[in-house]
Amino acid sequence: MHYRTFYLYLSIVLLAGCSSATDGNVDRGSDPQPRGERVLAVDVNEAEGESYDAVVNRANSVGANTFSLSIGWDDIETAPGIYNPAVDLLAIANSYYPTRNASVALMVGPVDTNNDRLPSDLKGKAFDDSVVVNRYKRLLDYLFSKIPDLDLAVLAIGNEVDFFLANDLEAWAAYKRFFDETSSYARQLRPGLNVGVKVTLAGLRGVRKEEARVLNEKSDAILTTHYPLNADFTVQDPSVVDADFDQVVELYPNRSIWFMELGYPSSPVCNSSEEKQGEFIREVFSAWDKHRGKIDYISFGIMSDRSQGAIDELSRYYGLNDQIFLEYLRTLGLRTYPNGGEDKVSWAVLKEEAVKRGW
Repeated sequence: MHYRTFYLYLSIVLLAGCSSATDGNVDRGSDPQPRGERVLAVDVNEAEGESYDAVVNRANSVGANTFSLSIGWDDIETAPGIYNPAVDLLAIANSYYPTRNASVALMVGPVDTNNDRLPSDLKGKAFDDSVVVNRYKRLLDYLFSKIPDLDLAVLAIGNEVDFFLANDLEAWAAYKRFFDETSSYARQLRPGLNVGVKVTLAGLRGVRKEEARVLNEKSDAILTTHYPLNADFTVQDPSVVDADFDQVVELYPNRSIWFMELGYPSSPVCNSSEEKQGEFIREVFSAWDKHRGKIDYISFGIMSDRSQGAIDELSRYYGLNDQIFLEYLRTLGLRTYPNGGEDKVSWAVLKEEAVKRGW
């Protein structure tokens, strides 16, 4: 999708998915509830000069032991039937995470938000083309051969696919057929595996909510991402979280819901602050308590703010150089980036709220 089309669709879907702040009369369950079977995760990344072991240890300190790994299909399959990634992330994950008794939420995508990640020779083909489907099945053969020891919490076949599919109803239908076939094959290769497809919360409840519902018919969980933003990338009030959670549970009352990404920037450019980011964390835990047994997994992110170099790369990747958008991406961290990072208000709040519930 061309970035201008992406930007237009982004505006439409954010506006359609925006909620208003609650009126304060909703029972949010003020008493913290025991963690139970809920899974708390943190999307870890290193601050300046920090080791990966250090950030994993920090995540463990708040009870998080599931970690995210996202890979584009074309990063692995570099030529037809040739699997030659520049960095063998699957092998690294298979050797590292079992030593930490950690699980991984893995995304291997033909789509990553507004990016087409099909191998170059497949670009332009429909997702349900038999060649595309069969090639992804061979990719899955390769994938599982590389991670025999890795505990997978979930496999996501595509990330925020609603942005890419946009308003193309034929593409939605084709992606559903692709997902149904490939998810079934993944479960054959690893029985008991949770398989789903990541759709933004705005996508689940917005103009294409029926297409999203149909796409999720054969998923094992509703995988979603959420950043409470206005269409210009400024933040909504943290109190919207309660209504946001209410709405997704109402839409999918009998399904397990997983927030694969849940974040809130702290930059004043986004009309935010460290204090508002911390309040967002409190609102999330309160709303999660209210919907325990429905919302089973939340991954907060990211651990630390991103470097300017990382932001420059993401600007090129998404095809957007809007200052507010880039500040949103840069300041999603619960800690700062420079000099090994320092805790923000939000990290202290995360630790406090997790401890209250037994993590």
